[in-house]
Amino acid sequence: MSEKKEYYKKYTGKSNSIVDALKAVGVKAPTKEYRTIVAFLNGIKSYSGTAAQNTALLDKLKTGKLIKSINVEFDYREKFIGMLQRYDSVIKKYGGLIHYSSEDAEPTFAKAKARLEKGKKTGLICVTPCRWAMKDAGINPNGFYGKDGSFKDCYKDDIKKHLKRITTGSVIGKTIEKAVKNKLLTPGDIITFKSMTHTFVYSGDRCIMYDGGHAADYPKTGIKADYTKYYSKNKISEVLRWKD
Repeated sequence: MSEKKEYYKKYTGKSNSIVDALKAVGVKAPTKEYRTIVAFLNGIKSYSGTAAQNTALLDKLKTGKLIKSINVEFDYREKFIGMLQRYDSVIKKYGGLIHYSSEDAEPTFAKAKARLEKGKKTGLICVTPCRWAMKDAGINPNGFYGKDGSFKDCYKDDIKKHLKRITTGSVIGKTIEKAVKNKLLTPGDIITFKSMTHTFVYSGDRCIMYDGGHAADYPKTGIKADYTKYYSKNKISEVLRWKD
């Protein structure tokens, strides 16, 4: 996550009033409510309009360092995890309409949600939520899935640009329980098991994985699955980890 700050134009006048100074740099109505927001952005959390607080704001405005706005930009991993969290709540809500199938699995979450809201059944497989989240995070997921314990067939283009492929190291060969216990996984890790065509994502919460497949109980747990109960003996063969 990164922050991009925008600053007010530097005030070069002689007034000692923060209201007059803000008007001079283009603020049409610098009301107390407006100044409270400005104060918060600039580190004053309990603004009441005291002389000391107004002087602090004015001093910043005179040096061109009074923050006007802060835009938060999330990195791909944060976007990806945020999307999966969003999908989980919707899938849990409409769980009775969802079944394991690739034939009627929609290519995007937006299309799946629209279908569910109309009361139509919708298919999911293990990799479906992962593909949706990649697409919504700005990555092309076409043809993406872990085939026979490897992502190598789809490790290209956008996937290769944003994720690093882990095929060796301490995490490989571990069960999910052991990998979590030894703190070898990072939230958002995309994982596949040895000798399996399966794809799932580590949530960052204990051994809970985002999985749209057989391990998911859609009406009860959405797309979250406890891997101490499912696939507890399966071993990790490959991981795709976010670079940013």
